[in-house]
Amino acid sequence: MKDPPLTPLGIQDAKALLPHAKQLKPELLVVSPLQRATQTIMIAFRDAIDGKIPVVAHEGCRERLGVNLCDMRVNRSEYSEMFPKVDVSCLDEEAAWLNGIFA
Repeated sequence: MKDPPLTPLGIQDAKALLPHAKQLKPELLVVSPLQRATQTIMIAFRDAIDGKIPVVAHEGCRERLGVNLCDMRVNRSEYSEMFPKVDVSCLDEEAAWLNGIFA
């Protein structure tokens, strides 16, 4: 499955991070552009994000770059629709593996 979302257990784990995230005072959140990573940030730091802390998606935050479907993100416009509060200006529209860079 390409860029899978969090599983129900993953959502539960992200919610469990809420009390810990509330103790932090981030000025900026930089996140992997994979759905599961972004969903985790959006859940765990929802109070900070609602308080207008900027969130930026950056390829350099990804745990893996490769050819496995689960590690391939959606294109920037689709990602932006899914996560409108995330700044996508650092992302190329097409993922690099589509252009053969990681293939």
